[in-house]
Amino acid sequence: MKKDLIIAVILWFVFTAVGEYWAINANMFPIAAAEEAVFLDGTFRLLIILGMPVFTLVLTFLFYSIIRYRSKGEPDSDGPPLRTNTPLAAGWLAVTTGLAIFVVFNPGLKGIAELEANPN
Repeated sequence: MKKDLIIAVILWFVFTAVGEYWAINANMFPIAAAEEAVFLDGTFRLLIILGMPVFTLVLTFLFYSIIRYRSKGEPDSDGPPLRTNTPLAAGWLAVTTGLAIFVVFNPGLKGIAELEANPN
């Protein structure tokens, strides 16, 4: 079990690094035709950078689980009952809640205030 977790975490770091590199260096937005476009492009880039670790975490564990624990045929009986990992669930909730609150204030409310302060 520890070996599987270590492999999955290493894959997650690699995929996150590749995703963050792409998010920072990719030319994914068209040429800015307005002053607000520069701010909005930066906001979208920030949201992609913040969301990339969560996205790669979910995909890494999904695909690793599909490949590593795939069925070897028809099961003979039901599997053992599963218990909830409370620290993992609490950590996931805390991190995603913190990320959501950060996004509400930084690009959200701060961005609206900046756009309203500079009417053209």
